[in-house]
Amino acid sequence: MKFLRVTAAAILLMAAGTAMCEAESNPLLGNWMLSGPGYVDRDGNSWCTSIPRLNFTATAETVYAAATKFRPAAQSTTAVHYLVSGNKVFVASEPTFYGAPSYLIVGPGKMMSEDVGHCPFEKK
Repeated sequence: MKFLRVTAAAILLMAAGTAMCEAESNPLLGNWMLSGPGYVDRDGNSWCTSIPRLNFTATAETVYAAATKFRPAAQSTTAVHYLVSGNKVFVASEPTFYGAPSYLIVGPGKMMSEDVGHCPFEKK
């Protein structure tokens, strides 16, 4: 029984250490504000204006949706994990990164979503 407790404690400490290392090396962590229009379709609609703000912590992502004439502004927080690969960061809420959204760090305090809209953001 003592062996199981020691093993469980060791696993928890390793997981905490890994999460701390990931947080230290993850340039996506922080508050981000939309800084430009990104993709605008031929009808003049900007995909990016629907998500004007994002917040990433070591364990969660909060997406802020803009208000429209049909619904008020809203926010949603989801537990996530990250994969940092060079200047690209994948954010997944599932155990796998297959199909996960990704963000490209394009400069100090600047990033761009690599999904619909290619929305540019600045760290605040």
